[in-house]
Amino acid sequence: MASTKPSPRHWRNRITGQEDVDPESLLANPMNWRVHPRFQQEAVESALDEIGWIQRVVVNTTTGHVVDGHLRVAVAISRGEKSVPVTYVQLGPDEERLALATFDPLGALAVADDHILQELLKDVRPYVADEHLTKLLSDLARGDLLPIGGEPDLDGLVGEDKAPQPGLTQGDGEGLDGIGQEIEQQEPHVLEELQKRWGTAAGQTWAIPSGKTPGKEHVLKIGSATDELALGPIASYLGHGSVIVTSPPYGMGQAYEAGFEGNKPPPKRTRKADRGSPDRLGGRPTEAGVGAWLELIDGFTRIWSERVSAACINLADHTVSPIPGFARHTYGDLVSLCEQYEWRLAATRIWHKGPVWGNNAYWLASYKPVPEYEYVGLFMRPPGSPKGAFPYKAVSERVPQSEDWRFRSMWEFPSVQSQQMDKGFHPAAFPVELPRRCILLLTDAGGTVVDPFLGSGTTLVAAEGLGRLCVGVEQDPTFAAMALERATRLGLSPRCLNKND
Repeated sequence: MASTKPSPRHWRNRITGQEDVDPESLLANPMNWRVHPRFQQEAVESALDEIGWIQRVVVNTTTGHVVDGHLRVAVAISRGEKSVPVTYVQLGPDEERLALATFDPLGALAVADDHILQELLKDVRPYVADEHLTKLLSDLARGDLLPIGGEPDLDGLVGEDKAPQPGLTQGDGEGLDGIGQEIEQQEPHVLEELQKRWGTAAGQTWAIPSGKTPGKEHVLKIGSATDELALGPIASYLGHGSVIVTSPPYGMGQAYEAGFEGNKPPPKRTRKADRGSPDRLGGRPTEAGVGAWLELIDGFTRIWSERVSAACINLADHTVSPIPGFARHTYGDLVSLCEQYEWRLAATRIWHKGPVWGNNAYWLASYKPVPEYEYVGLFMRPPGSPKGAFPYKAVSERVPQSEDWRFRSMWEFPSVQSQQMDKGFHPAAFPVELPRRCILLLTDAGGTVVDPFLGSGTTLVAAEGLGRLCVGVEQDPTFAAMALERATRLGLSPRCLNKND
């Protein structure tokens, strides 16, 4: 009887070439799932110091992505190496994902012959002086490896919890949200009185001595975030490692946004259920409105990218368009503009804030769903940047294990009431928890946080609670007065440095 076993497939050679290239030119694979804790990074760097290159980085010519060797590339960039050896392969997108999913796990399934391993380690260890390699070899000798078939524990991989406990918890932030809403939820004439009492006006600079960082001050500038002259004196407050944490306007026709003056006013309320608000000028976004938004974000990114090394930017991708039936992805615009000014997108978190009913006119008459989430983009200057790279530190060293969101891509916590300026609310308010998480991810105690769109001061509140300093810019004197009032509720004493008599 003839065999029905299929003929063996011949293995194809997918290698197309080899070359030494600048590591800065290599693209990290967006589907790379490997996590390398600090001790592994140090051990790889030490091994390269001792031995040099003995294995090439693998790059797929079809996509330009690294398939194998991400850690070696990262170490080479951090060390300022001018070239790394690369092997080029040609894989389709599906084959690339298969390679990422299988090659390393299959190698990890190899079972060690303990007798031979111990003999090898006995011969090698006397000649190794580097502390990181010594530790790695000692761990191998003790058998401190992940069990075969076991699932790695992220907290176990990063070792003991090195991150300090934050001085401001999520529960604390929710309490401060209540204080903020108490200040904001006032009749419009009360807000006018609040502004008069503080005497806030365009061009002023306010210093707010910090209670958590003695001898240091928060700064509030009343002016335009993209005005070079307004930013001039603020630049002196920024040092190496300053980061942006902000939520910029996103072209939805708010009263403080340019380019929407031609829109029709919102309809008058006809019944109690109507939730229209005078803070929105109404109508669909115009070409002028979208253009003004892009100009604002371009100017903000261009100016501030010269002064800080990283940014955590919250933006709702409203996919709005002047043409019904089409969409413009505002978060995609932001990513593209940031890349022009050497801010690489390092990660994206999704903030699930729950459904926000009644604050968006477009979903009522279109296919647009009710807004339930927003984006939080982390942008950083890459290693080797002539403007100075972001001072990278592992998340586990900045955010403690008690903060269970630290490695998660989905953040779930409710928003605060907004979109009703006629009732005294800031029309785009967000909870303290949002800047609290961003600040913890990107800064250490005593660091400087910049919010070019400070609004009613939520980022300043979070920074003070965490022992960081905030440098804020707000163009509306009424919102600036709200921020100053919130600072006094924290026991702080703002003073104006250039108040007109």
